Amino acid sequence: LCLQESHVSDDALIQSMNIHFQTQSTIWSAHCGIISLNPSLVLQPLFITLDQRVIACQINHVNDLFPPITIINIYAPASPGPRQIFYEQIMTL
Repeated sequence: LCLQESHVSDDALIQSMNIHFQTQSTIWSAHCGIISLNPSLVLQPLFITLDQRVIACQINHVNDLFPPITIINIYAPASPGPRQIFYEQIMTL
C-alpha cells in the first residue's frame, strides 16, 4: 500500500501508524510511505531521495513464490513550476 501526505516525522508516529494499519513491513519518509499488510511480503528499501519525495523498494515473497517486484512511491509538488522541475530531476535517477 502506498501512502502520501502521511507526515510521519518521528519514531513514535511511525509506531502509531504501524499499529493502526497492523503492518508487517514498512518504509516511511516525511512525505509518503510504503507498507505491507501481508506477513509473506517483505519490503526491502532501495532508496529514498534527499527531499524524501520518492521511495523505491523491492517486494520479496518469503518463500520466493514470485520474482521480486520494484515499487516506487512518488510524491510530486502540487505547484506546476516546482512539479516540472521535480519530474525533470527524478528522470536522472
